[in-house]
Amino acid sequence: ADEVLSYAELDVRSNQLARHLIGLGLGPEDIVGLLLDRSPELIIAMLAVLKSGAGYLPLDPDYPGARLGFMVGDSGARCLLSSRDHAGSLVVADGAVLPPTLCLDDADLAARLRAYPAGPVSDGERCAPLRADNLAYLIYTSGSTGTPKGTALAHSNLLNYLNWARDTYPCDSGSGAPLNTSIAFDATITSLWLPLISGRSVHLFGVENEIVELGNQLRQNKRFSVVKLTPIHLDLLRESL
Repeated sequence: ADEVLSYAELDVRSNQLARHLIGLGLGPEDIVGLLLDRSPELIIAMLAVLKSGAGYLPLDPDYPGARLGFMVGDSGARCLLSSRDHAGSLVVADGAVLPPTLCLDDADLAARLRAYPAGPVSDGERCAPLRADNLAYLIYTSGSTGTPKGTALAHSNLLNYLNWARDTYPCDSGSGAPLNTSIAFDATITSLWLPLISGRSVHLFGVENEIVELGNQLRQNKRFSVVKLTPIHLDLLRESL
């Protein structure tokens, strides 16, 4: 919508949240679930988890509660970052216990986060040193052929892919990339991190009518640096245009 977040603000707020996570004992090889709308808070949370040394588990709020509960339980997530709208939407199996939940739109938590130092998080602050082979994120398959399965990606995997993508999809011109697909869809990695390592903008589209919105943006000649779509998205976009 009309909200804008600068690189400086993103850096400071993710550093502060990362320090809070470290204070909770979270670090390398721990998993933090992210159940948030497509919003600046989601990007802050993803970056904060990486800075803390932990790995993030993207959870789409549109998924059924039972599926969300399964992924959180199966992954062994130690913490959940969410909002007051979504924190109670997970459905867990009998006897299962949800990890502690932090609602990022809670005023008391926001005040506590602002009290943390704003500078870069050092390796000495983390619960353990962060290595290239530590987990960056855990993403689940669709489960269309059975039970969803988690796939773990290390920092080195993510870095190697983004270095390749930066050379393959030149992002040093144009206005960045639209984030118009679910954060639980692995292809979204390109639209999210590639602009941010290239000094460009990430344009967050709402979940409703996202293809229509993309068509509107293209009509206005927004000159995106890169737009990542599936063939199905292309068919819908062609109909929209």
